[in-house]
Amino acid sequence: NNVVQTIDLGINAHLRSSFAYYKGTLKEFVYSWSENALLKAFPYNRVTEKFDLGNTISSGVQGPVGNNGALLSVSSDGAADSTAVLWTSHAANQSVRPGILRAFDATDVTKELWNSSEYQTDNPGNYAKFNCPTIINGKVYLATFSNRLVVYGLLKTNAADTCNTIN
Repeated sequence: NNVVQTIDLGINAHLRSSFAYYKGTLKEFVYSWSENALLKAFPYNRVTEKFDLGNTISSGVQGPVGNNGALLSVSSDGAADSTAVLWTSHAANQSVRPGILRAFDATDVTKELWNSSEYQTDNPGNYAKFNCPTIINGKVYLATFSNRLVVYGLLKTNAADTCNTIN
């Protein structure tokens, strides 16, 4: 009876997904990508200790349908907002289907950075429900129902490394 705040995920949205959280130096978000809804980033206001729902960011990318939302994870170089990436994984519907892994700018989810359908070699195979993308040491790991664990990372090129951080 003491509801502090109610969040509207969308008129036809069914939660059936995970939430993810990012606390950066300047920005703080909770993310949701429910079935039949757009990916949303809910800014958290540290002063009021509530979500700033008037400034919710919607991706514009239609997400999962058919009894399945997206599974979410966030990676970053500490609290550096410019390095935060929101990773999402979902399938087309509830039956065994090909999955898709997407990367969004975690501070502006209207900016999709990459997705696994861009190149055939990045296809993860059949989607495995309830498996969040796992990020460690600069690589993203995604379990599949194609009897494999897919590992994504930067491809080595002849170009010099321009990263100024240790990781």
